[in-house]
Amino acid sequence: MTTSSRQGEKERTCFHVALISWALAALGMIWAVSFNISTYHTAMLEAREYQKDKAQEMATQLRSYFYVATQLAESLQVFVEHYEGHDKKQIEQYLDYFLASAPPNFIYGTGIWWEPFAFDPAVEHFGPYAYRSEPGASRILTYEWNTAAYDYHSQFWYRAAVSEEVMVTDPYLDKGVAYISLMKTFHDLKTGQKKGVISVDMVVAQMQKILLDIKTRPSDILMILGKTGHVIAHSAPEELMKQARARHPELRIERMLDVGRADAMAGHEEHLTHSNALTRLGWTVVIISQPDELLADYHKSRLVIALAAGVYLMIVMLGYFTICYFLRSLERQRENFLYTEKMASLGEMAGSIAHEINNPLAIIQGAAQKLQIRLRHEELNREDLKQTVHMILKTSERIARIIRSLRFVARDGSTDPFVNTSIRSIVDETLALCDSRLKNENVCLDASAVPVDLSCVCRGVQISQVLINLINNAVDAIRDRPEKWIRIEASLQAGMIRIAVTDSGPGIPKELADKIMKPFFTTKGVGKGTGLGLSISRGIAHAHGGDLELDEGSPHTRFVLVLPQAHESLQTA
Repeated sequence: MTTSSRQGEKERTCFHVALISWALAALGMIWAVSFNISTYHTAMLEAREYQKDKAQEMATQLRSYFYVATQLAESLQVFVEHYEGHDKKQIEQYLDYFLASAPPNFIYGTGIWWEPFAFDPAVEHFGPYAYRSEPGASRILTYEWNTAAYDYHSQFWYRAAVSEEVMVTDPYLDKGVAYISLMKTFHDLKTGQKKGVISVDMVVAQMQKILLDIKTRPSDILMILGKTGHVIAHSAPEELMKQARARHPELRIERMLDVGRADAMAGHEEHLTHSNALTRLGWTVVIISQPDELLADYHKSRLVIALAAGVYLMIVMLGYFTICYFLRSLERQRENFLYTEKMASLGEMAGSIAHEINNPLAIIQGAAQKLQIRLRHEELNREDLKQTVHMILKTSERIARIIRSLRFVARDGSTDPFVNTSIRSIVDETLALCDSRLKNENVCLDASAVPVDLSCVCRGVQISQVLINLINNAVDAIRDRPEKWIRIEASLQAGMIRIAVTDSGPGIPKELADKIMKPFFTTKGVGKGTGLGLSISRGIAHAHGGDLELDEGSPHTRFVLVLPQAHESLQTA
């Protein structure tokens, strides 16, 4: 194996290693991106689950809170509906008893509010109310709302309760006290008519305590919104009030109940928010979380992923530049092989070309000697001089044509532009170089079937090289045959130029036909061929948008070079 072959094999191995490394790095990049997306979605799901759990915990606490109030109201309802007496003291005692059994931190007070004259026909307003001024304080029984001036029958909470049977109010102020009331109607069991309303009043501050008892992250914001969208409770009331006043300096905002949902949510548009509606109460619990805090673990893993992605990207870029380098190297090798094959083709004709040049040189030399002798003897006449000069010019033109064709074929045409070129001119330039070898080998070449007006889009030098290679292969193949001929034909079919090179050989066996176009495959003896000629020629044809085909249906060996037909828009050579 030659040094260049070993170097080429080494470069191909390095190229394959670089390609595999690049592919693995690309897969690593895809994995890093996919893993990052998957990790993000997982972190988001966990964040949503966290918020959902906390919102559910708030909802559960509120439901438990109202369950106590509901139980108290239902107990009072059963008592009142079965009570048939008219003893106020007895009613007061039972009311005090029920309040005493209620949790002092939950229940502010409870009252029984009869319809006009329903308890005592002589009394229009009868509504005893028991309450604690603060948790743990003594219970107080009062009738201060039993006045015609207050007229509880006309108050919104009473009218709403009568129409809805059971209801929970939003927080409201009554005589300076903020209430949340659970209202429940009671009836006359005999007639079914409504006899009044039972109220169980809860402390608004207790709602705030519920939020403070929920264990959350430091930056989390919890809030309870009422039916109208106003804030009932908030985990950061001071910040809420400050923000609302800054947004609405023209308004007088004194209590948290004056703040609406829009003001409470302002500034948190980019945060993660989850809400849970309490259908029975008509309230909504909301939790707002900082994304960075909820996704802290994801951000840590993302740093690792980013580092890995950076490494993979560096490998991908290194692999890309390495592959580009090896592709350029392979292109240089291809060009070297192309040049080597061209030189090999010209080398096969070198002896014949030298003979073809030597013959006319000898003629020129003889004519010059003849003139010299006649000049010496002063026997030169005008007619002899004219004939001798004509012979010298004709012979010189023959040498010039051979050298011109040799220069045309030998130069590098890989960078030439694609132009419209006459097929006849390419064949003539090629035959000028092959003519001597064909004569020496006694091979008859017929190119009369190539039309003068047929043109293709090509690089003329490269197409000439393909024809030289096909002619040389044909000469080698038919050297020992009794009948030796080569025929070149050109025709236009379906917008493509088809140049056929046929020799007198019997064709190529089927088992070799599938291999003959492969690089380094040759049927010639050792040292007589590189096995690159047909492979390179086919590559040139492909670069021209055409092909080089073996016509297996021909009785003789026949190769067909397919090229695009000339375009009017292109320059003509």
